[in-house]
Amino acid sequence: MGNVHFKLLAVASVTLLTIAGCAAETADGDDEEVGSAEGAATSSVSLKYEGTCEFLRNCSTYSRGLPAGQVTWGCTGRGACDDNALWVAGPTRSYCGKTVKICNGSRCTNALVKDVSVSRDWEASNGVMKALSLPYGLTGRCSGYGGGRVTVSTNASGSSSSGSSSSGSTQPRRDGEDGSCWSSTLSQTVSELACVQSRSNGVWYQCKDGDWYRGVSGGDGPYGDCASQHRL
Repeated sequence: MGNVHFKLLAVASVTLLTIAGCAAETADGDDEEVGSAEGAATSSVSLKYEGTCEFLRNCSTYSRGLPAGQVTWGCTGRGACDDNALWVAGPTRSYCGKTVKICNGSRCTNALVKDVSVSRDWEASNGVMKALSLPYGLTGRCSGYGGGRVTVSTNASGSSSSGSSSSGSTQPRRDGEDGSCWSSTLSQTVSELACVQSRSNGVWYQCKDGDWYRGVSGGDGPYGDCASQHRL
C-alpha cells in the first residue's frame, strides 16, 4: 500500500515515530527462520504496526482521498478496511492471499495477507496487534508507534489456511478452469470472486482460483468486489 512508513526518532529519551513508509520500525536484526513443521515454514521477525485504516487513507499516496473505510491494498487494489480485522502486509507479493499464523510467545492469531510492505517487513493491523498483546498506537495524524518480535508461520505449499470450502471443512476442491469454486453451503458451483456466507460458522468467504478465502467485509473481499453475494 505503500509509501507510508513509520520512522524511529529519539526525542527527550522518548521514542517517537514519524511517517516515511508503511510500518512502525522497532530495533531488530535480520529475519531468522527458526523451524518448520508439517509443511509450514516458521520465521522469527520484527512485526511492525501498519496504522489505522484512517491513517492509511490520510497518509498513503495510494489511498489518500478515498472514501472513509476504503484503502488501496497492495494485493487486491481498492477495497474496504476494518481496523479490528485480522490482516497484515507481507514482505513480498508472493504472500498475497495467504493466511499466516503469528505468535507472540504463547499468544497466537491467524491473519490474512492483504497488503505488501514497501520496506519488505511484516506489518499488522490493530486487530492483530491487539490479539498478540503488542504495544501500538498513533501519536498524530501521520505518526505512531508499535511492534515487537514474533514468529510467522506460512504454509509452504502456498495455499491459505483459511482457503477451505464455504462449509468450513477442508473438502477437496472442485474448481473449474475459470477459477470457480464449489460451495457446500449452496450445493453448487459459484463464479470466481463470488462471496458466500458459510452455513457452518457464519463466516463470509470469497472464491478465488478455485479456493476460498476469509476477509469479506461490506461487499468487498480479499480479492476485490464480490461478483455476487450469497447470504444465509
